Amino acid sequence: MKRFMGAVVVAALAATGMVTQNPAHAEAGSWTPSWTFSVDILSKYVGGPNNILLYDKPVSQNNIRAQWKSGFYVNVWNSQILGTESPVGNAGNEIDYALGYAGKLGSFGFDISLNYFDLSAPKLFEFRGDIVQIGLELNRAFTFDEHTFTPYLRVEPSWVTAHAAPFGAYFHAGVGHRWKVNDFLTIADSARIVYDAGVYGMTEGYNARFDFSPVWKLTPELDLRFPYARYFVPLSHYGDGRKNELVLGAGLDWHPW
Repeated sequence: MKRFMGAVVVAALAATGMVTQNPAHAEAGSWTPSWTFSVDILSKYVGGPNNILLYDKPVSQNNIRAQWKSGFYVNVWNSQILGTESPVGNAGNEIDYALGYAGKLGSFGFDISLNYFDLSAPKLFEFRGDIVQIGLELNRAFTFDEHTFTPYLRVEPSWVTAHAAPFGAYFHAGVGHRWKVNDFLTIADSARIVYDAGVYGMTEGYNARFDFSPVWKLTPELDLRFPYARYFVPLSHYGDGRKNELVLGAGLDWHPW
């Protein structure tokens, strides 16, 4: 794993021009990505589209994203338990990798990504029970004065490795909203409904999620999301104990360049 992560770092540095084999690459500005580093502390971990409570104690969830002017991006996301339980087989631990492209089709935006969800942390890449997923999204932004609304549709065909569970897909319909109150404060909120067609062999059904957070601009490079709230609502009757879940937390986003 250390060798793999080392290779990823070297590849990323080479792409940015910080490590090059040919000095001519350094003059190509398109090779230099913008970086965002995020750290979140949340009261518990509820799984995204299926609203499953994976860990009922605090977690640290961290993200590194590099995006190029061309639209290509690389994303690495990690969830780490903050409790004292054994990390072995603990669903609060997870590492997700994404390679994608975000661009424009006229007035519409789109996002295409290939994602790998390593659910076997800390024994990484056991290749049994992990998820390989394709993400396809179409969105459109509408701006009214200081408000921006972005409705979107997204589909996520998903395969579980080693045939540990049958094929399934998530279908999203949602809207994001940002209200720029002033130069120091933006209100960010969103709502979505997801149809789970049975990913990971789960019972198919509908789920809703609502997000709300003030975003405070501490410096030009540093944003604080506090207080942060996520509210998960299972809209279908699953019969597995799923219920409404409120997750509270805070996060920092650092985009140095």
